[in-house]
Amino acid sequence: MNTNNTYKISNFLFLSIILIITGCANIVAPSGGVKDVTPPMPVKSEPNSNTTCFNQKYFRIWFDEFIKLKDITNKIIISPPLNESPDISIKGKSILVKLNENLKENTTYNISFENVIADITEGNTLPQFQYVFSTGKYIDSMTIKGKVIDAFSLEPSSDVAIMLYKENLDSLPLIKKPDFIGKTNKAGEFAVNNLPCGKFKVFALKDANNNYIYDLPNEQIAFIDTMVSSYFIKKSVKDSLKKDTVNEMAIKYPELELYLFTEVDSTQKLIKYDNSIPGQLKFIFKFPVKNFSFKPLKPLWTPNMYVVDPSYKGDTIMLWYTDIESDSLEAIISCAAKYNDTLKIKLAQEKNLRTTSKRVLELEKLKISFSATPSKPVDLNQSFKIFFSKPIISQNFNNIIFYDNKDTLKPEIHFLDSTRRILEINYNWKENTEYFLYANPETFKDIHGFYNDSIRVKFKSKQIDDYGILKIKIENFPQNTNIILQLLNVQNNKIIKEIQVDKAKLLKIDYLAPGNYQIKTIYDKNRNGQWDTGIYLKKVFPEKVEIYNQNIKIKGGWEAEINLKL
Repeated sequence: MNTNNTYKISNFLFLSIILIITGCANIVAPSGGVKDVTPPMPVKSEPNSNTTCFNQKYFRIWFDEFIKLKDITNKIIISPPLNESPDISIKGKSILVKLNENLKENTTYNISFENVIADITEGNTLPQFQYVFSTGKYIDSMTIKGKVIDAFSLEPSSDVAIMLYKENLDSLPLIKKPDFIGKTNKAGEFAVNNLPCGKFKVFALKDANNNYIYDLPNEQIAFIDTMVSSYFIKKSVKDSLKKDTVNEMAIKYPELELYLFTEVDSTQKLIKYDNSIPGQLKFIFKFPVKNFSFKPLKPLWTPNMYVVDPSYKGDTIMLWYTDIESDSLEAIISCAAKYNDTLKIKLAQEKNLRTTSKRVLELEKLKISFSATPSKPVDLNQSFKIFFSKPIISQNFNNIIFYDNKDTLKPEIHFLDSTRRILEINYNWKENTEYFLYANPETFKDIHGFYNDSIRVKFKSKQIDDYGILKIKIENFPQNTNIILQLLNVQNNKIIKEIQVDKAKLLKIDYLAPGNYQIKTIYDKNRNGQWDTGIYLKKVFPEKVEIYNQNIKIKGGWEAEINLKL
């Protein structure tokens, strides 16, 4: 075979192989692979974490992938706190932190990046990471740990600042930033690490303006009334016989419990008033109102021209008036908490709303609702109620017909409130029975002169087996205090029953709907019938609250009993 033929055969074989490979290859989209759920991990830092004699103006931390930062203003905690915030930036796979002030001598600094560092692809966040250094010759390694709990709900409080002071002065949280700080996690837990050996005044603060000062009335605070010692979590002890062996001896210290509360500012204040609806004014105060007084000056309304409704809500007063022609009002309002003010109010004008016919109809019509309906049976131990949208100034109970499937009935009928917006019908209901109520048109007239249309409602009573019974045996009753016992619906945390108790006894709560319940116990130390919050400067803690540690299941037709040991 000559050289030319050999070359042709070689080319032919090469092309054949290429065609075979190309023909067999299918184009397939690359698979997504396993989803990345691993957060970025630190690989090195400069200077190294736990460096002593630190004298740099910056430090840098490298990670194993590209990163981003989340909410660095609120989540990065530097303890001891700095006066000037550092400059924090991302450089490739690293974080660069530039310090903008001179550091304290012989001090250990802890920079916590909890839930701040995330990868740029899936957003996986590094849950806990701390960079530590000391300007002295050693790293402080003591700690103070604990948990912050809402004093009334007993729920853990997250994102609460933990503030430690070396001094023992009561005014510290009001005037000075703390010497060391920490923050609670979602479970309300905290650990302030890298502390020096010593005792500290400990506070928890729900810091509304992030300045580490207790300076706003809506900020929540918790405190320990004694100085607290820092401690080691674990202590390493070397065995003198076997130098290569290290035994770790855990030292148990009780973790702190701080109960967070909001102090009550006793100064009453009118927050705002609502004058958007003709014939109606709404005054909203800072605290529940007692002995509200209203004195109109201009125009000089007579007492029959307005009605004050104190039952609308504890901190809200509703006032209904008939002078819908006036465009302004000057009046003096006052209440028992030494509050007195003269207001000039622009009144909503009915004539200005005539162009919006739907709104006018909504404002003028007397609206009526009922406590029981065909889909909502009446409880055997409850009355039937009719709710009116406005105060009623006249009524004719003779126009009301009430009956069951057999007879016309004669229940007790009366208004529950001073403004006559709630009509109560009392009757000894038979179980599983249908009832009917009818009222003629113009049976009720409201303060603005509008009447009701025909009222027709049908409802049914419940059966006795629809209810369960709960018996509570109270034991170990404390001396010199009363107990407020609250029965709560677990699903919506609504108070179903509240009972004042002054001694150990057996309580019986009947007519309970099936469901899960919880018992909250309030130790009413001053016996004023309510839960009282704390006062920091007077060293008054909020009144103690306990929750029975098991849910109570109530079944229809069944009786449950528990022992409540106080």
